[in-house]
Amino acid sequence: MRSIQREIKNLESSNRIDVSGNASTTRYCIKDIQRTYPDAEFLYVYKNNVIIGQLFKLKYRYRFYYDSEYLAKYVECIPTLELSVKSSDFDNIPPIFEENIPEGINRDILETTHKTVDEFEILNIMDDNIGDLCFAKTKEKCYINEEMASDYLNNIVLREHHILRSKCLKELGWLF
Repeated sequence: MRSIQREIKNLESSNRIDVSGNASTTRYCIKDIQRTYPDAEFLYVYKNNVIIGQLFKLKYRYRFYYDSEYLAKYVECIPTLELSVKSSDFDNIPPIFEENIPEGINRDILETTHKTVDEFEILNIMDDNIGDLCFAKTKEKCYINEEMASDYLNNIVLREHHILRSKCLKELGWLF
């Protein structure tokens, strides 16, 4: 019985459930985590087209929660983020999410086009995600077309191959 009470306390302290009443009249209700932070921005985090959690931008930190439904159905975690009912706090965008943000000229173009340098906002506005993570402000967006992702990666490989081939031909004097 104590282990059940401990788990209920754990769920309550991690904003997963609301508890009301006492003794025989106690009621437990699943809590919508977004209501805990009414003024905070958040993004749904998808992996393989399944919502796996929410990333919140709080005043001085970022907070990630795994989705309750995801925790109930799946056992695969995001690398570097422990699979837990408790939240994970970060001073900056977690590295596993930040690596989805373009770099160099691609980032410059994105920042100029959308007039933002905010990494949290950049995660939301990206249309071409590489890898299996995707971010959205609604539950209706963010389905990764695996065929497109594959084509994108193939195009990068072909482009690199073409560049390397051109360099070799130029060194041999066959390309001017």
